[in-house]
Amino acid sequence: MQQLIRFRREIFVFFFGIALFTTGWMSALTRDIQHKGVTGFSIMQLELPGDEAHLYATVQQLTTHEAIPEVIRHLRVDYFFMLGIYPLIAVWLLILRINTRPLLSGILLIVALLQVLPWVFDVMENNRLLQVVQGGPLGMSMTLWETMVYAKFVIAVSAGVLALLVVVFKLLAAPLVNKNT
Repeated sequence: MQQLIRFRREIFVFFFGIALFTTGWMSALTRDIQHKGVTGFSIMQLELPGDEAHLYATVQQLTTHEAIPEVIRHLRVDYFFMLGIYPLIAVWLLILRINTRPLLSGILLIVALLQVLPWVFDVMENNRLLQVVQGGPLGMSMTLWETMVYAKFVIAVSAGVLALLVVVFKLLAAPLVNKNT
């Protein structure tokens, strides 16, 4: 914990840099896919297609426009994005534990540790999508698929919102604490 406290800014910036760089790279790949004629394409069309028919229709459209190599690269870059975003959220929550009350500190620790779940779900999602875009089956029910994808987003986004709320609270509470001392 002492090393985290000592190098917290460097660790945070490292993971933020990975997340930012890979986001830009994936955005460029999405534009490449759109330039190949798949107008309005978003990776979300594969992540949350609505049903299996839409998933395979999207894959067929990507195949027709010869955009599968870019989709595969996008999914592979996403593994590096995961390496940045989930540890970034966890480290941010752990940093926010510094000088917090025990109850809030415990909640932040639990939510930080929970970031393993969306990371695992995201890896499973990418593995399945790579399988599908290369001509294989999804290999799970669409209900389970959507539950996994939604859980990934809910856990990660909720953690980010919690972190923001703690930051705002600490910023607002700081002047009050300083006035009373």
